[in-house]
Amino acid sequence: LMAVAGLLVYPEAVLFLQRKNLRIFEQLAVFLLLEMIVAALVNDNVMFGVLLTPIILLWVSSLFLFSRYATLVHIDPEIETPLPKLAEVLFKRFMKTVLGDGSKAKAVTSHLVMEQNVQRSLTWRRLLQSFPIGVGALAFAGMFFYFLPRTTPGSLQTGMGNQARVGLPNVLKFGEVGRILQNREAVMRVSLRHALSGDNYAVDQDSPPYLRAMCFDSYGPNSRRVWIERGEWQTMATPRHGDLPSVARLRPLTDFGRDLVHVEFDIRSRFASSMYTLPPVFATNKSQRVTLNHDPVHMLLQKLDESTMMHGKSLVYQIGSAGFSSGRQLPVTPARMSFRNRDQTDRGHERELRYMKLGFSAFDEVNKYRLRLLERENIDLSQDPFKAARAMEDHFVFSGNFTYSLDLRPPSDPDMDPIEDFVAHQRSGHCQYFASALTAMLRQSGIPSRIVIGYRPKEYNRLGKYFLVRQSDAHAWVEALFSHEQLEGTEYQRWLTDAKYYWVRFDPTPSSNGEDVEIVEQSGQAIDFAEKLWKDYVVEGQKLSGENSLYAPVAENSQDAYAELVAKFNRLKSNFEQGQLFSFGGLGMAWPIVIILVTVLGLALALWQLIVFLPRIAPRLALRLGVAKPGHDVRHPFFARCLKLLEQLGVRRKPHETPREFTRDAQQVLRERGQTADGALDYLTTQYYRFRFGDQEEPTAEETQSIDQELARLEQTVAAARR
Repeated sequence: LMAVAGLLVYPEAVLFLQRKNLRIFEQLAVFLLLEMIVAALVNDNVMFGVLLTPIILLWVSSLFLFSRYATLVHIDPEIETPLPKLAEVLFKRFMKTVLGDGSKAKAVTSHLVMEQNVQRSLTWRRLLQSFPIGVGALAFAGMFFYFLPRTTPGSLQTGMGNQARVGLPNVLKFGEVGRILQNREAVMRVSLRHALSGDNYAVDQDSPPYLRAMCFDSYGPNSRRVWIERGEWQTMATPRHGDLPSVARLRPLTDFGRDLVHVEFDIRSRFASSMYTLPPVFATNKSQRVTLNHDPVHMLLQKLDESTMMHGKSLVYQIGSAGFSSGRQLPVTPARMSFRNRDQTDRGHERELRYMKLGFSAFDEVNKYRLRLLERENIDLSQDPFKAARAMEDHFVFSGNFTYSLDLRPPSDPDMDPIEDFVAHQRSGHCQYFASALTAMLRQSGIPSRIVIGYRPKEYNRLGKYFLVRQSDAHAWVEALFSHEQLEGTEYQRWLTDAKYYWVRFDPTPSSNGEDVEIVEQSGQAIDFAEKLWKDYVVEGQKLSGENSLYAPVAENSQDAYAELVAKFNRLKSNFEQGQLFSFGGLGMAWPIVIILVTVLGLALALWQLIVFLPRIAPRLALRLGVAKPGHDVRHPFFARCLKLLEQLGVRRKPHETPREFTRDAQQVLRERGQTADGALDYLTTQYYRFRFGDQEEPTAEETQSIDQELARLEQTVAAARR
């Protein structure tokens, strides 16, 4: 389609450069119409649908102006004479000024001048001719854009070797998140609703949610993994995925002040390989387009295989979360350290703890800074590890010794690790630097910890009740593991359950402007919400692909689309037979059929009325379309009656015949049948020419009586000829 669109441009360029006439204009109209169709097939943007209406109006206006131009050219062909060039006009002006007007007097010329009423009648006729075209174009455009399976830009992209990766990385290198933060491309839309009522779940203004994507527990060669490079984070533990837990398993958490929330992720196709959670999570009753496999230890969903995803379409799925309380996302989550069972003291637990304590024993500069901080705060690490972790987090955020920046300088010591260089010298960076530094200090303090990356959206669309997540919302934070006893007496005690261990979220990154992070209203939210509706209902049919939707076979793009469509029609037939078409349960499937039937019947009725009335309002157009008889071009009723009488003999006026030629043929037919009406036909034809093209438009009373007498004679002659 893109190649076809490109090929259409070349003949258009040639036509635009040529001297214009009617033929050139007609060819341009055809090429532009073809380009409009190709553009509709490859463009899924909502603005294209919005601009369609003014485009159609301009199209109809252009047709109207073109028809008027064609009329004027027919009346005066000199209109198409090209305008003289500017040099020619100046030369003639110069010759006339210098030499004077020595040319001979021009011969008398004549130009056809139409009267004002004739021009007005032609204008109205051309305008009425444009209305059916406009109505048909609008009806065609509406059905075209709604029913046609759309093509998304993602399906038009082809591989070009090693392209830059889009979205969050699988291996976290230093500076990786900083490159993502400089890109404001939209990633997804996230909406939250109460699990029981289905109402919108309002999040506190100063508490944007943390969307979890990946976690990393091993850093650099010091992690005893020689293949991990310096300044690089990886995940060493092998994940094991299973089904999402049921809501019944997490319902006891509501006894500790937690809310059950349904979270829907609408991820753009370019970023659809990553999956996001808000732990602790549970399965909802909504049918999913993809299989959701959950890793309970790392609290992550398994990434999707690109071969299983619908190419070019966004990924929409829903999970449940018990991670909120009164509009705030809780920073503490019950931990599960074993894949096999819920026992927290098995070997899997010990192995996970060992992984999350390695990697930073040789970081002397970081260790010295940590010890000075604990000594200054007078904290006994062995007695209160949680207080020590909170002091380290607060120091990065509130001390003023560290600042947030995306404009990073080269390392002061190239031989020093980036984390040590950040703590000892730079002290300016983005979230990845702060999270890495805090993780290093926590592990040196004997506290198991890991880095988590994902997104923290701040733009909220109040029209659609969802968060718009951009790449610039990418974020890195820290999770530290504490036992039930270590969290007793803290502000998190009211959310502690019977679990033995808990993950606690720490965010050591200060704000860029010194103010707290707040949720802001999305700019241009009306356009973004319209784009979401356009995608859901038109482009991909996400909202129309339910069980009772006629659009589902097209939206799902499945191989069994025809069989599913037949099955839905059979169910609709069953609803008709049982009288359930307009019942509460049957209307959901029937309304698309009703709309289609009403639309088709309306178009058929409009077409029938067009065929009936077009000969009256636009006789020439009706003749060209073949929906009118030549006799309908007659303006005077008496001559139209004459033609009707002759049609009883099978004599019909041909499009190329004049009235005089037609009546002469009719006289010949009457003679062959032994009858004659030459006088009546000659009189009626003469009067018609007189009133049609003469100064007198209507007959007098005496002339009307004479015409009626001749029509009566003609009627008697036709009746005799038919016997």
